[in-house]
Amino acid sequence: MAKKTTKAAGTSKNTTGRGPARFRILALDGGGIRGVMTAYWLTQLEKRLGGATADHFDLIAGTSTGSILACALGMRIPAKDIVELYRMKGREIFPATAERLWDRFGRTFTQGISAPKYSDEGLEQSLRSCFGDAVLGDIGARPRVMVTTYNTITRQAMVMKSWREEYAQVPLWEAAKASSSAPTYFPAHVTNVMGATMPLVDGGVVANNPTACAIAEAVKLHGDALPLSRLVVGSFGTGESTRPISVRQSREWGAAEWAVPVISV
Repeated sequence: MAKKTTKAAGTSKNTTGRGPARFRILALDGGGIRGVMTAYWLTQLEKRLGGATADHFDLIAGTSTGSILACALGMRIPAKDIVELYRMKGREIFPATAERLWDRFGRTFTQGISAPKYSDEGLEQSLRSCFGDAVLGDIGARPRVMVTTYNTITRQAMVMKSWREEYAQVPLWEAAKASSSAPTYFPAHVTNVMGATMPLVDGGVVANNPTACAIAEAVKLHGDALPLSRLVVGSFGTGESTRPISVRQSREWGAAEWAVPVISV
């Protein structure tokens, strides 16, 4: 599914010679399988604007399911193909079949109640199928792509950036998987970056909406040459959980019951 063309969008030109006239950011929130809604909205955006989404933005930032979208858009995969990825692979990434429920039971039996809700095999296979051997460096700097993750050893956010040398050889499937490994749902993704082994979990732990991270990066890239008035930001969410938690539940639930709902609170 991974593909790339040579056509690329640059930052809008500024006739004054100081910094870009506009710097266009696309921020894609986390939200699991609900990312299919974002993908659908992006198909409509591509229809209205014409061409690939990447041709209209200077920086694309994604968290969790948004990181999958960001990496795909950076490789100029059409949004309609991303919708199809969610439609065809959604059950593998977020399984709910009897077989997977037995798998969950087995892991709970061996690992205890702390076992992740899902195996990460389906997620990894789907991402490998989508991105193949492509690495972050294949995206480069036009548009720039950044994905958020969280390092559980340093207890700090780690933002992988397509234009930075230290992340250039990180496979796209690994960047997206690390950013999508939501605690309680999936085990941490262990990878090697610049010779260091690190366990990474969902970027939503620190920035489920990566807009602020993207704006900070834009300012860092251009400094005083880019006043905030020149920023154009498109932020796509995935909705929010509206399931009520009753008075009785809120008073009686323990760690096991709160573990998953707290992710969406």
